[in-house]
Amino acid sequence: MIEFNFYGIFSYLFYSLITSTYFSLIDEFFTELLKLLQLESQLIIYFIVALSVFLTNPYFQSLFKKRIREACLINFLTYRLNFEISRFK
Repeated sequence: MIEFNFYGIFSYLFYSLITSTYFSLIDEFFTELLKLLQLESQLIIYFIVALSVFLTNPYFQSLFKKRIREACLINFLTYRLNFEISRFK
């Protein structure tokens, strides 16, 4: 029971860390992109801002967190399966 609770807490913290880091990097990327390009066209600036808002909204973040969780579980199960197979060779 303790192992299950530890795994749940650890996995939640791990997925949250990955998600927050990823979206922080996206936000910084678009901010630096606007500073670097110094665009004159308002249409392109609005497009970049809209893309940034779309990629950092809460719905997209929760969807991303679910997909990261699934990917981590698949990787863990594959690693465990390979370990079990190599143990019986």
